[in-house]
Amino acid sequence: MTRDFINPEMAWPQIAELRSVTREAGFELRERLAAYPEYLHDSRWMSDAVRRQALAWSDDTGLVRPEQEAA
Repeated sequence: MTRDFINPEMAWPQIAELRSVTREAGFELRERLAAYPEYLHDSRWMSDAVRRQALAWSDDTGLVRPEQEAA
């Protein structure tokens, strides 16, 4: 199991196993930032500096760029 620092009682399954199960179900497991993709361009709650970095880390869908994802 992958340690969950926020909720230690609910450990995550191994990411590779989760990716495999997700793929078998016809989906692709992708990372996202703490901000939902639809809020990345919303200037009402995110500073310009944070938004610039978030946009640099995300692709056109608002998800983390594959090359930036954890292994």
